[in-house]
Amino acid sequence: MVQDFDDAVRLRVAWEEALRVRGCPPRNVLCADPISDTLQGHLNSCPWCESDREDLKAFGTSMPKLQEICGHTSSRASGHEVKEGDVVRLACSLSDWGPKNRYYNAPLVLVLESLPELPSVFRVALVHDFPDLAGPLDVAVAPGIFAEPWNTFACRNVHGECPVLSVPASVLHEVQQRAQPPCESLHAEDTFPNNPQQAFLSAFRRLEIEVASFFAQRILEDLMVFQENPVTAALESVLTDPQAFRTAFSPWLRLDAQAEPSLKTLLTAPWADESLPMAAAPAQETLAVRIVRLRESVPVLEVATGELSVCQPTRDGFLVGGRVLSKLSQAAEMHAVWLVSSRESLWPDHVDLDADTGYFRLVFPRVPKPSASPKTLRIMVVDQ
Repeated sequence: MVQDFDDAVRLRVAWEEALRVRGCPPRNVLCADPISDTLQGHLNSCPWCESDREDLKAFGTSMPKLQEICGHTSSRASGHEVKEGDVVRLACSLSDWGPKNRYYNAPLVLVLESLPELPSVFRVALVHDFPDLAGPLDVAVAPGIFAEPWNTFACRNVHGECPVLSVPASVLHEVQQRAQPPCESLHAEDTFPNNPQQAFLSAFRRLEIEVASFFAQRILEDLMVFQENPVTAALESVLTDPQAFRTAFSPWLRLDAQAEPSLKTLLTAPWADESLPMAAAPAQETLAVRIVRLRESVPVLEVATGELSVCQPTRDGFLVGGRVLSKLSQAAEMHAVWLVSSRESLWPDHVDLDADTGYFRLVFPRVPKPSASPKTLRIMVVDQ
């Protein structure tokens, strides 16, 4: 009986630690002022963060520098290429607020294998360092560190940071074998059928699945773009190399050392010359449209005027329509994001572009907040 009680206390402490690591914001987000709606929702539901914020404010703890928050320079910037068997932390730029008022911190993953049908894409397994919560299907890859072969997703190598460690080939093979379908552990409640403390262990499994799902969806945005859009796929070599990305686009955009080489960065990074977007959007019903032209595989960034003719809610969500005043080829493809707030980005469900006339139609999944303005709408066209 005493042993059962001790086990319950030990598992509860481990579960609470896992919940904080996976779902509580870092100091710079926790102590942000003013308090955003998402942060307030977390403070209302989290048993720890409200008092943590008060303590940090009271004792005047300095905020960490950006390098401390995001970690070291990307592995590709230092010449290291991600390979099978590497344990890496996903890029901090992927961390964000998500379901259940949680802040999803970029986790460690084990690179399992490359996917030949998708260039520069790897299958990865989530990694944790909670020994008390490790299950029979987890694989120890280092002392106190476990891979979850039952919890895998696809990841472009552009999102990885410097490797934390590289596992032996025999350990990698074991994880790969256990990750082959059918995977027995998809049902968390079946993993510990005879364990009296099943509630904590099963809750941890569900948490881990939710974490993997969140980051898989974040990364899927880029995967779908490269798989479906042949013109945008030509940017692959630039968008997988941070140094090449900065070299190609820094003449037009302000890109710091931590800038993630991605479509979102191309859409949202500030112009190096602020007069360019102002000249392209002189009237209230206009906005600056970024046009990336691929000339002999070398990208060139231009700015064009976009006229907005409709911006209103519909049965399908929120419709934005207009016209790009620039000559486009039939291969042109449009991308857009609405920066609803400093913490929320809204991506369209449907994008239609008539290259002959320049007319476009964007349908967003829901009506933006009242504070959202069409001026925070970012549109980019990738063309030959």
